[in-house]
Amino acid sequence: MHLKKTGGKGPVAIIFSDHLMKNVTEFIKALKTGEKLVRRNPKRIVFIGNKARYVEPNLGWIQVGKKLKKDMYEYKGWIYRPPLEECKKMFASRKWIWNLGYWVLDLDFTISLYHKYAPQMYQKLKKIEELIGTNKEYRILKKIYPTMQSISLDNAIIEKLKSEAKEAIVLTPDLGWSDPGTLYALKEALQDSPQANVSRGEVLSLDSQDCLIFNYESNKIVTTVGLSGYILVNMNDALIVVKKEDVPKVKKLVELLEKKGFAKYI
Repeated sequence: MHLKKTGGKGPVAIIFSDHLMKNVTEFIKALKTGEKLVRRNPKRIVFIGNKARYVEPNLGWIQVGKKLKKDMYEYKGWIYRPPLEECKKMFASRKWIWNLGYWVLDLDFTISLYHKYAPQMYQKLKKIEELIGTNKEYRILKKIYPTMQSISLDNAIIEKLKSEAKEAIVLTPDLGWSDPGTLYALKEALQDSPQANVSRGEVLSLDSQDCLIFNYESNKIVTTVGLSGYILVNMNDALIVVKKEDVPKVKKLVELLEKKGFAKYI
């Protein structure tokens, strides 16, 4: 609303600021492609996704349809954080990609989607918009913003798309993307190659590959033999060893630690 009130119009990009993007040039190309597609059809949503490298149920997934050209597909659907077993099937099908939460869409069209699919939020945004640029702007923002539903664009708009979904397009450039919020994603962000080990502290590995091994005890060495695709983190008071495909289960492990009275180790 602030952008529109101050004269903004045309395509806008919605992106995260805390992700790792190794191929910045490809990302800029994708944004420019998205801009062109939206200018041709202002009622189109352009998703920028990433071909899935492994099973990750902590992300949203986009179903792609017919291939239109290199790294460009029709949009078929979207699921937010699918159950692990369902996620495995989606990954195996190669018809689903990671949803990064990056979109290019027209500003006026975006606002119209809120009006259609999130009317209560839209009405509150309109009240804020009326006072943007006045001495009452901060006051109304402070009053109304805390009362608004805490919800992502994915849940407020994307999962409710109807006729608009027919015009949507998915771009899948090689971005070198990762969200270092999980242990294996951290390994990907730091690795020189997929098979390389990433280690910190006193670590010695033999015939091991694709592992993240962090040792935070200076008076101890961590050694591995014949490991492939493991995460191993040794702290002063705790040790965790997990297969990379089982990283999503760490959340359940944390819950179990709390239940069993080991919360002090979390």
